[in-house]
Order: sequence, then structure tokens, then C-alpha cells
Amino acid sequence: MSLKVGNAQVTEGMAAAIYDSLHEILEPYLTEEKQPEEMEDAVWERDVIEPLRESWQQLSYAVAAGVVRYLLRDPPSDDPDFAEEWPQTEYAETSSTAVEDEEFWTWLQGFTEVFTKDWVPMSQDGGAALKSAMASYLASKPVPTRLKGIVE
Repeated sequence: MSLKVGNAQVTEGMAAAIYDSLHEILEPYLTEEKQPEEMEDAVWERDVIEPLRESWQQLSYAVAAGVVRYLLRDPPSDDPDFAEEWPQTEYAETSSTAVEDEEFWTWLQGFTEVFTKDWVPMSQDGGAALKSAMASYLASKPVPTRLKGIVE
């Protein structure tokens, strides 16, 4: 996910991703079982559901804006003494080599070898042979999930 806040209508960026998650998690709780029997569907939708969705949009946008502003702040430290002493931005550069992360680099080399074979043209099998080879490799050699790397 990029560090783009998005917009207040939550149609893009981090705001949209947050809203989509809220909607997915919370919408099921707004089933008709919660709707009072005497309330018409249109009234339920207008007076209850829509205001809730609007509040989720506002919340999503506010959270996205806060997260992005926090991550992009300059100087990044909230400590004024630190900001005076270290006026540069607090970013670290990381790198990884086969020395620190041999398992990952060996896995990656093997995975790339899957693509270097002579495959049947897509027009003949729709990529089935390549997909099968990728699935076979991934099933036998799970993706390493942790890198040690070097922080500079």
C-alpha cells in the first residue's frame, strides 16, 4: 500500500482500504434482524445504515490521514531535543545479501529458475505448464518469511 491518504469519499488510497475493511467487518452486523419490525426498509436504510456508512468513511479518512502524516513527518521525532540534535530525517536504509539471508536468496534463485525453462507457448496451453511448475515449487519450498538484513 502506498502512502497516499486518498479522499474523503474513500474511493482511493489508504482511506479506501480502511473503509473496505470496516465495511466488510461491520456491515454483517446491520442485517435486517437488527431492524425494528415497525421501521420501513427505506427509512432503515436512510436513517440508520447510511449515517453509519458515512461515519465509517469519515473514520477511514481520518485514520488514513493521521497514519500518513505521522509516517511522513519531518522532523520525524516528537522530541524537540532530538530534533535539534539530529535535524536529519530518521530513515534507515536496509539491505540483504546471501551472507545474512542465504535461505531467502537460495529460494529466490530457485524460483527464478522456474521461469527460465523453455515453456510451451501460451497459445498452446494457456500457461498451464508454467502455473503448474510455479505451484509445485511453492508447495515444496515455502516462501521464507523473515529476512535478517542489515540496517544502515
